[in-house]
Amino acid sequence: MRKERGAMIGLFALALAVRLLALVVFPGHGTIQDDAVDYDRLARNLLAGHGYSLSVQAPYEPTMARDPLYPFVLAAVYAVGGGNVTVALVVQAILGAFTPLLVYGLCREMAQAALALPPSPPSSLPPSWGRAWAGCWLAAVLTTLYPVLVVSSGYVLTEWLATLLLTAALFLFARAYRSGQMRWAAAAGAALGLLALARATMQLLPLGLAALLLAGWGLYRLARRPSWLREFRFSFRVVWPLLAGFVLTVLPWALRNQVTFGTWQLGGRSGQALWARTLNLPTMRYDKGPAVALAQQERQRRQAQGLTYEEIDRQMQAEALAAIRQYPLSYLAQNLREVSRMWITTYSSDFDLDLPFGDYLAQGNIPAVAVKLLLIGLNFATLSLALLGALARLRHWTLWWPLGVAILYVTGVYSFFWALPRYGVLLYPTVLVFVAWGLAAGAHLGGMVWRMRVH
Repeated sequence: MRKERGAMIGLFALALAVRLLALVVFPGHGTIQDDAVDYDRLARNLLAGHGYSLSVQAPYEPTMARDPLYPFVLAAVYAVGGGNVTVALVVQAILGAFTPLLVYGLCREMAQAALALPPSPPSSLPPSWGRAWAGCWLAAVLTTLYPVLVVSSGYVLTEWLATLLLTAALFLFARAYRSGQMRWAAAAGAALGLLALARATMQLLPLGLAALLLAGWGLYRLARRPSWLREFRFSFRVVWPLLAGFVLTVLPWALRNQVTFGTWQLGGRSGQALWARTLNLPTMRYDKGPAVALAQQERQRRQAQGLTYEEIDRQMQAEALAAIRQYPLSYLAQNLREVSRMWITTYSSDFDLDLPFGDYLAQGNIPAVAVKLLLIGLNFATLSLALLGALARLRHWTLWWPLGVAILYVTGVYSFFWALPRYGVLLYPTVLVFVAWGLAAGAHLGGMVWRMRVH
């Protein structure tokens, strides 16, 4: 136990060190531009007592234009650091360094369930247990060093926070799922509620987890084939505190929006994003940049007519949904394109390599080409190993299905709007658990081949 605690401290120190190093290597990531302008303004208005507003002068009208949790976190950090953005980025690096520890905890919960271990396993582990623990440490180390996760906390954006919260929620859900203890289920619900306040698109995830758990009557326990009634009671014991924790967490903000804007929605940008996306129906005409620019022009035109931001969002959402109903197959085909955009990527812009391969080749910039090739190779290796890991652990699907649900949910939700690569960053700790399993399966297969050749 003491060795494990020491290893976790070392892991946290390494995760923090590489994230702080990224702040030094890429100082421009903390520049207040694009989406960061809104988050910074909201935080500074909160700090100045002007409320949750994007206005730059009185009367500081309230807004739903951005999901609330990150601006409140940023305001708290500004209050401590005197409004200094660098201090905020350092705090983000510190908080982001906890993600690998949560990955270790998540993987360990599943390992304990698969091996039927008690909550506190003995210090002396049999070989099969030791291999499971080694796989968990491997997943944590991969999360510590994975490039896009390292640099994500260096932006004034929500990705690092959503990554931390989703990983925490899955860890807590896995513990509740294994133990059946209501306190862990309530904590998982609260974490999912905070995640929804950081990314409103995530608000249906707890409902999906709860519905699947009830439908399966406790998938993990059902694998042991006990009585139906017992398993339903087990599932319900997890589900109701999960949903209660979620609802209690999001309720204050939902009430604020109901009183102020007449809606229970947590955020108010989905209509404009969807409207921009449906500009491409029935054929692809615009990429995200030009489409969003047209949506912003349309919003400004309607604002000039006296409509509020929230009224405009509801109008544009209704128009977008009507277009989707008119061209459902075309929209579905475009969703598949968005999925590939989200997952097949170099993430090279996160490392200040914004130009295409051809431009760097024309410039003779071979190092930039090499880095981009390494990043795309890492991307394909990650996805391939994750698939291998899922196949290798297929017989344990009743343990890791919540991870698969999270991956499918996030991919599906963002393909419905715009599936930019950075929207998938929050899934990488979960994906790297499968990668660790894939590496372990590959090593085991390689060992078998080697022994066959030797003998």
